[in-house]
Amino acid sequence: MAKPVAKKPTKKPEAPPPSIAEPQSHGPAATITRRASDRLRAGHLWVYRSDIISLTPPPGTAEVAPGALITIADNRGIPLGTAIYSSASQIAARIVSGEAAQTRPAYLQQVRMRIEAALTLREALAPESPENNASRLIFSEADALPGIIADRYNDLVILQLLAQGTAQDDVRKVFVEVIGERLAPATIVERPDPKIRELEQLAAPSPTPLYSATGEPQLTTVFTINGLGFHYDASAGQKTGAFLELVYVPTLTKASINRKAQFSIADVANTIHQVGPESVILSTDLGQVGFPPPPEGLATYIEELRAQGITQRELDRMTKENPARLLGLPLL
Repeated sequence: MAKPVAKKPTKKPEAPPPSIAEPQSHGPAATITRRASDRLRAGHLWVYRSDIISLTPPPGTAEVAPGALITIADNRGIPLGTAIYSSASQIAARIVSGEAAQTRPAYLQQVRMRIEAALTLREALAPESPENNASRLIFSEADALPGIIADRYNDLVILQLLAQGTAQDDVRKVFVEVIGERLAPATIVERPDPKIRELEQLAAPSPTPLYSATGEPQLTTVFTINGLGFHYDASAGQKTGAFLELVYVPTLTKASINRKAQFSIADVANTIHQVGPESVILSTDLGQVGFPPPPEGLATYIEELRAQGITQRELDRMTKENPARLLGLPLL
């Protein structure tokens, strides 16, 4: 009897690269598919490489330069706005303005205004205090600043420029001017996520800080969250920032999975008491082989925390209210 032959998985064909149109006076520009146009009109801010029908260089050039500001137009030629272009990433363009043909000076002025607005929002929602002096100052598209992320740890500010259109000296200059004037930090360091930098084909940032209030750059500090102090070194550590991620697996892990728990459920409960449930989110990314489905695993996690003395009110805060507040959703 013939044995069945296992079929090899078929590789999904890659989308063909966009065609290069003849240089035009309205270039650089990108014409995108109708489906992509509908997404942008609905509020989406990304254009994927597979969305682009054609790229139009400006006169006198043969291609669209990496990091250029380009006009995005639908398949009928109707302008949808201006985006920063990436020649490397699958996210080929990130919308920065609803106006077409935005110039670089206008874009930089817009960046300045949006950084100011982001800082003003933080001052209103999460003002600095001796008990809390660390926060995300700028969060990319959430602050209408695609490709820019900045975090504050007491008197240190860490900047990530994560797109070809933002990882440029003129953006760095604007950022340093605004942050220096508004926050007066000791040091500003550029430290982008290495994986994203690789995907965007960005050069490594200079090891020299972008700004230092004194001749000697300060790269270490102690920041506080809800009165709890944390030592931070801007030249080391996880990615660019600092956060607490307590992973609980002892009662969820099957015997076939060789994974040792780093924290007990008692450690998690103790951390919640120290940091405060108002600063904690309980979530799950379960679903991997050897683990229960996400709803079941999260329910087990909650029951274990309840057994450690975490109240229902605190659980509601961490599983419902805090995530809703971060996402701007109404509390039910």
